[in-house]
Amino acid sequence: ERQLVALDSDTQKKRLKGALTVGAVLAIVLLGGGSGVYFGQIAPEAEHRRQISEQARLATSIGGESTEDNLAFDVLLGRHAIEVKTVIDNDNDKITVHPKSRERKLTVARKEKLKPHTVAIDVRSGRREYYYRSGVGAFRLGNMERVSLRDLRERFA
Repeated sequence: ERQLVALDSDTQKKRLKGALTVGAVLAIVLLGGGSGVYFGQIAPEAEHRRQISEQARLATSIGGESTEDNLAFDVLLGRHAIEVKTVIDNDNDKITVHPKSRERKLTVARKEKLKPHTVAIDVRSGRREYYYRSGVGAFRLGNMERVSLRDLRERFA
């Protein structure tokens, strides 16, 4: 009888171990899948909405027009074409423009006789800090001129 009780106990332990293993694997799969959705889709969409919001805020503040997402420049104001970069969580203090995108922007600027500019908006500290550089390209914030909205309004007037 003791042997039967021991066998029954062994069977229960094996079932419990199997159930715990399945539960752990399922939890890992769900957490991994949820993290993938968050970091692969939700977080980038939120960042993109923030960038569009900052772009529209800048356009309104300087009297420009915020353009559609697929146009060469983000803000147009008279003959000024402005590429807006929002620095949200970049530790590198650098903004980038893909070489093909840069060439497209410069071609549009030449064709339309626009003066290209880049404005970076650094929001990492919780407040907006603006940086300016003539032209379009990949720049370090330290190589750009730190400016105020007033400076930008005067520059593009």
